[in-house]
Amino acid sequence: MEEEQGATIQPEDVPQDLFRGKPWGKDPTDGKTWTYPINDDSELHPLLQEEIDKRLEATNATLKKTVDEQKEVNARFKQTVDEQKEVIASYKDKLEEYDHFFGQLFSKLQGDQGTPRDNL
Repeated sequence: MEEEQGATIQPEDVPQDLFRGKPWGKDPTDGKTWTYPINDDSELHPLLQEEIDKRLEATNATLKKTVDEQKEVNARFKQTVDEQKEVIASYKDKLEEYDHFFGQLFSKLQGDQGTPRDNL
């Protein structure tokens, strides 16, 4: 015995204008009936638009705060990098100075070995 499978409704099976102009709720403040827009350029219900605007504003504020915090972190990283560059430059200067002194010392030691000492 074969079992019947339920029919599946695909989005393309539903007419696009099925709900246009049909009521879908009532405004709790003034009791007017909300309807689906008849055309695509209809404005949203004022309460819905207000809620969307509030959420968008909150999201934008959060995003701005995150961006500002990231800018501060980046500024601290840049400052740290600049400080490290200064330290590296000072080490480089000291190493060049030591290299120069050791070169002079080595030359003097080689020179001393090549000439006999007078007080021997």
